[in-house]
Amino acid sequence: MVKICGVRTPESALAVADAGADLIGVNFANVSKRRVDLTTARRIVESLRERGDVPPPSLAERLRRGSYSLAARAEPPPPAVVGIVVEQSPHEIAVIAREVALHGVQLSGDCTPAACIAIHDATGLEVIAVMRLGGASDVSRAIALASTTGVVAVLVDAPGTVGGAGHAWDHSQARAVVDGVAALGVGVIVAGGLNEGNVGDALARSGAWGVDVASGVETAGMTDPDRVRAFVRAARVAPLSHCAPVTTATDAPRGT
Repeated sequence: MVKICGVRTPESALAVADAGADLIGVNFANVSKRRVDLTTARRIVESLRERGDVPPPSLAERLRRGSYSLAARAEPPPPAVVGIVVEQSPHEIAVIAREVALHGVQLSGDCTPAACIAIHDATGLEVIAVMRLGGASDVSRAIALASTTGVVAVLVDAPGTVGGAGHAWDHSQARAVVDGVAALGVGVIVAGGLNEGNVGDALARSGAWGVDVASGVETAGMTDPDRVRAFVRAARVAPLSHCAPVTTATDAPRGT
C-alpha cells in the first residue's frame, strides 16, 4: 500500500491518483510546512470525486488487499484521502473531517490509544496511528495502538525525528513491530527517508505492507508527478513474500 503525503493542490492529487497510489495525505498540522487550509483540502477531495470514480475502498480494505501488481492496476481504484493531525482536539478534527469529507485520519504527535479512540469516536473514521521507534518498549507500544478500536494501521517513522523531514534510517528496525502486530489485523506502514531508489529495500528489510513518502517525491518542495510515478512503480515491483499477513479488520481480535 502506497501513501503519498503532503499533497497540497488538486492537480497534485490527480497526478497521485493517476500514478496508482492508495492513499493521499493532506496535512492539517499547524507545525507543518505542508499544511493546507480547509478550502484547499475540500478542493482536493472534490477534484478526485469529479473524475467520476466510485468511492474508494476503506483504509482497512486497502491493507487487506496489500499491494497490487502493475498489470492489475490498469484501472486502479481511487485513492482515499487521509487528514494528518497533530495535537488538535477531537472536536477540531471532527470539524475538519466533516468539512473536507475525509476518508481517514492520521494521528501524529502525542499518539496514544486514548487519543485514537477519542478521534475515532468523534469522527467515525478509521485511524492511522503514528509511532517513532525509541527502544525496548517499541513492540508493546505498537501492540497497544494496534489493539485500539478504530486503528487500522500503525505508521512507524524514524527514531528521534519529526515526521516529514525525510531522514533516512535502517528500516529493519521496524521488523519487530511488524511481527508483533501481525496477528491483530492491523498493517504497518514505514516512513522516513524513502524514495524510488530505496523503497524496495525498505519493504524487504521491514516486512511492512505499506510505505509513506512526502519529501522523497518532491521537487522544490512540491509533489512531483514524475517522482510519484517512479516511487509507486518501485514499490509495486518489490517482492511481497517477506510481508506479514494482514487479516480482515472484522475477523481480527481487537482490544480496547
